[in-house]
Amino acid sequence: MSSELKKNLAALARKADESGRYRYTDFLSLAERQELYACEKELSYAGLALWGGHENAERVVARFGTSEREEPFPIVCLKVAPLQQKFANELTHRDFLGSVLSLGLERSVIGDIVVSDNTGYMFCLARMADYIRENLRRVAATSVSVEVCEGEISAEQKTEEATLFVHSLRADCFVAAAYKLSRREAEAAFAAGLVFVDGRAAEASDALKEGAVVSVHGKGKVRFLREEGKSRKDRICITAAYYR
Repeated sequence: MSSELKKNLAALARKADESGRYRYTDFLSLAERQELYACEKELSYAGLALWGGHENAERVVARFGTSEREEPFPIVCLKVAPLQQKFANELTHRDFLGSVLSLGLERSVIGDIVVSDNTGYMFCLARMADYIRENLRRVAATSVSVEVCEGEISAEQKTEEATLFVHSLRADCFVAAAYKLSRREAEAAFAAGLVFVDGRAAEASDALKEGAVVSVHGKGKVRFLREEGKSRKDRICITAAYYR
């Protein structure tokens, strides 16, 4: 574990416990979440919750503290949309992220960016929301408007369903089938710590359950929707949903 991150997490937990007030991290990447999980037990005395602004968020904020008064996480969702959709370029996650980082922001203040219908739903720390609204004018070569989304975001990340055949419901079998990897390539991905199930680093032998969201660093996310039965060759037929 990064000694600096562990030190910062311990300090936040201690301050939350001593003050009786919630304390928050910036957005944590998947790798940083694993470092948090590694010391979760020793920090649990202070109370710990994670939230990224929407269900199944990859990048999350950690909150330390307990209180009778519930307090929302300091996360704001910004809707970044082309001023004229019919003349806009096709915008990607990379376009939205690159444009907001070009404003001089650290990656840690930006959470997930969900792209739907050429519009980006960008989760950011509340303290940066006004700055982004005032300064983000273009994404790639497209002029955009930026406004705060109130309540739940109306956009859902698009998925595309596919049928997969696996020998078992082990995580390595699923990864090999879902990402079209050889057995050796799948094993290498697990060994390198690149595979996550529901936000936690996974082992090759882990058993997957329906609803699990699997991600391989650099290769995207896939949800195991349901088991459909057996094929004629006695392989398990499953339906998976690819996040686009």
